[in-house]
Amino acid sequence: MSHVDDDDIEDPLPSRPTQRSSDEQEVLHVNVKDEVIEINNVRLFSFDEVALNELQNCTSLSMRKNLIHVLTDFPEALQRQLVELDLFDNKIRKIDGFFAQFSSLTKLDLSYNQIKEISGLEPLAPTLTELYLVENRIKEISGLDSLVNLRVLELGGNRLREVGDGLKELVNLEELWLGKNKIAQLGSAFNTLKKLRRLSLQANRLTEVTQDVFPLDANPALKELYLSENGLQEISHVSKLSSIQLLDYSFNPIRVINGDEVNPSTMPILEEFWLTDGKVDSWDEVSKFCGFGETLRTVYLERNPIEQDKRYRDKVYLALPFLTQIDSWPIVNKGNVEADRAIHRR
Repeated sequence: MSHVDDDDIEDPLPSRPTQRSSDEQEVLHVNVKDEVIEINNVRLFSFDEVALNELQNCTSLSMRKNLIHVLTDFPEALQRQLVELDLFDNKIRKIDGFFAQFSSLTKLDLSYNQIKEISGLEPLAPTLTELYLVENRIKEISGLDSLVNLRVLELGGNRLREVGDGLKELVNLEELWLGKNKIAQLGSAFNTLKKLRRLSLQANRLTEVTQDVFPLDANPALKELYLSENGLQEISHVSKLSSIQLLDYSFNPIRVINGDEVNPSTMPILEEFWLTDGKVDSWDEVSKFCGFGETLRTVYLERNPIEQDKRYRDKVYLALPFLTQIDSWPIVNKGNVEADRAIHRR
């Protein structure tokens, strides 16, 4: 009996409505003169059910939470004038040549659809700055080389097992979200992203960060790095990220704060360090943050073994008196920091 990959199983197409009731027609009523048009959650099966040619001033169009499965051509005028298009949560499987005549689009959201391959976006290259493809069925990062003006790219919740070299041309990228995939290794995928400020790799299958991921001067602008919910057992090869302000290792089995990697010399402007649900069992590890008095303001260490100490918060604050927040609770009672949790739980 042959095995069928769950990734290859397609949802059946929705049944097309034969006729809309008067109530449904009323739901579709919009002011055709508006610049921002929203036609959300009304079970649209296709664009043909809306008189798109009447949207004379529309620059932002949202058709979220419908049943659209095929991208059929928009009127030429609408293709030229749209700046934002939101097709979040439909049944779209392919992009094909839908965007061939678009000339002004800067923001595109195709999240929560059934897209398996990134293709057909090349015509958007001169203008597109934000692309959202969250929760699709994408297995490979490709088809993006021409989108050199992208600043934000979201590919979380797909079927990616590696990053590859599909990002190397995106030299203006500032935010990259790759959480909730199946990525096990990174290699040099981010080395050309000089302007990258936020990088999320949460909820993947990483067991190590190798030396080639963040070499010297590869990511000089990176301020936020999210590595939570992986299988990382140590903090390694992040010391070259001299602009980092937020470092997230939560939900990893890390027992030791690597002082060679995380220290005021390597990370002179570090403001937040997150290690919720780790394996830290020694107070000596907390003291490794003592040198960050000028910058560090927040640490997350809850649900580590050291939290079993009844004076956990008091001890953290005693070691790091410059903090303004420990875990989810801001420090209010400096004389009795442990009391802050009781106050905020009421």
